Amino acid sequence: MKHIFLDTNIIVDIFAARAPHDIAAIELYRLAKDNKIKIYISAESFTTIYYILRINKIAHNKCLIIFQDLLKTTTVMTTNELIISKAVHIGFDDFEDGVQFISAKSNSKINLIVTRDKKGFKKSDIAIADANQAMQFIVAS
Repeated sequence: MKHIFLDTNIIVDIFAARAPHDIAAIELYRLAKDNKIKIYISAESFTTIYYILRINKIAHNKCLIIFQDLLKTTTVMTTNELIISKAVHIGFDDFEDGVQFISAKSNSKINLIVTRDKKGFKKSDIAIADANQAMQFIVAS
């Protein structure tokens, strides 16, 4: 089974229906719901996801329903003092990307980070892909 970490922007693509990026992202999520892959997200992503969904006019109660589904479908990676400290010192140009990377790095089973911001992860030693590339990776395996 593939273990894949989803960056915040991929989750937002799914639930805010951000075309054309949502199609492959939704398929990844569907594979996780069907227990064909295991997906992980960081705990710190929830507040950002909520904020962006609300900007996209998604109602508070709908956001909470989305979060219930996310909690059932994904494994939430803890964001704690150690993760933040490592992200401060990792040398990523974008702090949030650093937090995402360190979160993914904390689980040795994760072998792919899926993001639309690949340049933000150029220092990553975990493979980076967009959602379309991730689907090709899964199908080829």
